[in-house]
Amino acid sequence: PHRLDAVAGEDTRTTFGRFRNARVFGASVNSFLRVPYSPLLDLGPTFTIECWLAPNAYSTYENMTIAARWSPVTDDHSWIFAFVGARISYQEGWHQAFVRGAQVGHLLFVFQPQEAGAPLVYSSQSLIELGRWTHVAVTCDGDVVRFWVNGSPDGVFATSGHVRPSRAPLIVG
Repeated sequence: PHRLDAVAGEDTRTTFGRFRNARVFGASVNSFLRVPYSPLLDLGPTFTIECWLAPNAYSTYENMTIAARWSPVTDDHSWIFAFVGARISYQEGWHQAFVRGAQVGHLLFVFQPQEAGAPLVYSSQSLIELGRWTHVAVTCDGDVVRFWVNGSPDGVFATSGHVRPSRAPLIVG
């Protein structure tokens, strides 16, 4: 019922996908969709973030963002839904601490709770296959974070707190 427009980075293209007009994201800083901030983007205590994806390679960085509302500004940290990349370095950077202990090709969900404290980090149990369309999702009911792969449960974790609202834009890709 609400229209939220996105701006596509110049290295993002449209192609035939699982459902028509899928977006192809490449290994470029200019490969993304950006939806400007709207209060409609703030997650409540219960939410689902889902998509179809068909990765052709694992990122050479610590993670590959599926969707996120996270920016370099600490006050704008909210959440990240991604999967773990192929080269995990523990040098100074944005997301290295999030992937410690996670396996390459597995889903990753990170959120900054409303209460003071460090971000909460969760990872799935299954490898996301390359070159194959896969439906992935993360859900939260306020007490439990769940991963889903092709409609099957793929990790259940108790959690505390709610995702912090943010003025960060929604970034896809």
